[in-house]
Amino acid sequence: SALHLAASLGHVEIVQFLLAQIGTDIDAKDDNGRTPLHEAAEAGHEVVVGVLYEGGANLELRESDEKSAADLAVAGGHLPVLEKLNEKGADFGRLPGNAVLLHAAASREDLPMMKFLLDAGIHPDARFSGLTPSMRTLHHQSLDALQMLLKAGAKAEARTPSGISALHAAIENSVRGGDEEIISVLLGAGARIHDRERDGLNAAELCGARGRPDLSEII
Repeated sequence: SALHLAASLGHVEIVQFLLAQIGTDIDAKDDNGRTPLHEAAEAGHEVVVGVLYEGGANLELRESDEKSAADLAVAGGHLPVLEKLNEKGADFGRLPGNAVLLHAAASREDLPMMKFLLDAGIHPDARFSGLTPSMRTLHHQSLDALQMLLKAGAKAEARTPSGISALHAAIENSVRGGDEEIISVLLGAGARIHDRERDGLNAAELCGARGRPDLSEII
């Protein structure tokens, strides 16, 4: 629609004009299930996003790929879009499916976006696909992102659905050439060194079993 196009291009005045017309559906969906708000959020047009949201656009609607406007903004690294929505009254702490926002930001090591989402009320241990954001940072070797989550209250002893602890995951990563400092950070945040995993090994024993007894010195 004309509103979709104007929103995607960031034409504020045209968007305002179209919204003023009788019969304009602010949440109209195109063939891909996208609303004008989706278009503006993905393109990073925060002023248009604010106009649409203030005009009654539904932040919770999802396109055909199940992405919300907030998802698209985070994926694009468009922090000003989320800030504008927050300014207009969006409650990200209560937004359904909000965990994926923090996971996406953590995976990209987008620290400003992470700080915003944490400050907005998304729990630092909010799970998505069974993982916490901190477990996600281990996969991406994102030390700064991990430290931010731990400082915000994330648990250092978080486990995957299969029962693997963050500490044991960090050790396995280090064996494969990952950042050893992550082990130290987890230990400093309270990771338990004596817990045994499914294989019956504690952290120090795992280091030896993987041929890296030197890592046990960190522990």
